[in-house]
Amino acid sequence: NLKAVQGMKITGRVTLPGAGGGGGMEIPMTIITKRPNRFRQESEFQGQKIVVGFDGTKAWMINPMMGQAGPQAIEGPRLDMVKQQADLDGPLVDYKAKGTTIEVQGVETVDGKKVHKLKVTPKTGRPVTLYLDAETGLEAKTVMEAPAEAAGPGAPAAMLESVFSNYQAVVNLTMPHTIQQKANGQVLQINIDKIELSPGVDDSQFAMPAGSPAAPKQ
Repeated sequence: NLKAVQGMKITGRVTLPGAGGGGGMEIPMTIITKRPNRFRQESEFQGQKIVVGFDGTKAWMINPMMGQAGPQAIEGPRLDMVKQQADLDGPLVDYKAKGTTIEVQGVETVDGKKVHKLKVTPKTGRPVTLYLDAETGLEAKTVMEAPAEAAGPGAPAAMLESVFSNYQAVVNLTMPHTIQQKANGQVLQINIDKIELSPGVDDSQFAMPAGSPAAPKQ
């Protein structure tokens, strides 16, 4: 069923915790993926639009919050992470053809449920540990190391833990609509409002805008 999907548009909100654990801030977010390996993510923070794009070859970012005057090319470890996000099928589908290796590391418990623990090492990019619900086969949790470069200047490397819940039917797929992420002691929650399959997005949406500066050295 997933292989028949040519693209996907996810609309949701990222909730950041407030000071002292109080009510936080909501950031609107849209993620678009399209075969083969195209990706675009938009969010809006304090009136500024942040965009990450990948056309299958080049990745780029517009982030006024980091003092960028225009689009900047993405390279190094951050590029590897964007490539992994652009894979519509995820790491398990056709993993052998992708050059990915999988090591079964036993059975554990996540939120009271029995899960199979798998270490997934792609041909390029960062390894990720998947925890699959033993009953349904759905992802319960993933853990991966986010390089310091991916978090921005001066940020330390961190283990990024994502917990998936609120699975709902989307046509003939079953997809999570709540994702909680933890890294460096910080917690945020992604609430997905709508998932559209094969939305028919033009390829120009993924291309780096013309006249963009060269990529900074890593």
